[in-house]
Amino acid sequence: MALAPLAVTAASTNKVYGSLLSFGGTEFAIVGTLFNGDTLTNASLASPGVAGVAPTGSYAITVSNAAGVGASNYSITYNSGLLNVDPAGLLITAASTNKTYGSTFVPTGFTATGLIGGDSVVSVLLSSSGSVSNASVGSYAIAPSGADGNGLTNYLIGYSNGTLAVNPALLTAKASDKSRSFGQSNPVLTVSFTGFVNGEGTNELDTLPTATTLATNTTPPGAYQISVAGGLDNNYSIDHVVGTLTILPPGDVVITNTEVLDADHVRLVGIGDAGVTYRVQQ
Repeated sequence: MALAPLAVTAASTNKVYGSLLSFGGTEFAIVGTLFNGDTLTNASLASPGVAGVAPTGSYAITVSNAAGVGASNYSITYNSGLLNVDPAGLLITAASTNKTYGSTFVPTGFTATGLIGGDSVVSVLLSSSGSVSNASVGSYAIAPSGADGNGLTNYLIGYSNGTLAVNPALLTAKASDKSRSFGQSNPVLTVSFTGFVNGEGTNELDTLPTATTLATNTTPPGAYQISVAGGLDNNYSIDHVVGTLTILPPGDVVITNTEVLDADHVRLVGIGDAGVTYRVQQ
C-alpha cells in the first residue's frame, strides 16, 4: 500500500537578540489529511538562531522526525520555518556635569544600558552648545550620538541627553588702598578687579560695585576700612575685599615770614598742609 503524502512545516517565530529560545516539539503545522484517527504529536525542531548570542537576522527553523499515532502510514515532506532575531533595545545616556564660565569643556562621560554578553560601547559623540568658553551661565543639553563599539548592529539604539551646567566665574572686587593727610577730603575711591575671563572687563558687568568709607575730613589720623559692596552680573560671582584708607598726621609748618604788628601781636606766615588749621601756642 502506498504511503499517504503529508507535509509538516515548522512554525515561523521571532525573538529578541540576547534571549534564548527553546522548542517544545509542537511548533509545526500539518498540510494534508490524517486518516483513521492518526495524529502527529511532536517533531524535532532546530535553528542556529535560538542561542542568545545569535546576531540579528533571519534563521531557518528545520523540522524532522515527526512522530505520533500512525505516522508510519505517511510519506512526510518537511518544510522549514523562519526565526527572526530582532534588535535589542540599548539606551545611551550622556553624563551630566558642570564647568565654570570662561573655561572650555569637551564632554566625554556616558552610560550604556542594555548591553548583552561581551558587547560594548567604545565611544559616543557628545556635543553641547555650553562647551565654548563664552557660553553664559545656565544649563545646556549634552546630546549623544554616533555610538561605536562591538556588536552594536544587534541593537536599536536610543539616546538620552545629559545636562551641562555652566557656573559663574569668581570675580574679586577689591577696594584700592588710599592715603591722605588729616583734614583733607577723601580721595576718589576706586575698585580693582581680578578674575575676568574671555578678555572681558568692567564694561561686561551689569552693575559695578562701589567703594565707601566712614572716614571724613575731621576723622583723626589712622587706618580706616574702605568697604566694597554691590555689583551684579549673571556670569560672575563677585567676592568683595576691603581696602585701607590711611589718614596721615598733619606735617610741620615752615615759617616763611615773621611780622611784628605791635608790642602784643606778631604775624607769622608759614607753609603747612592744606585744609589744616594750626594754632600757635606760647
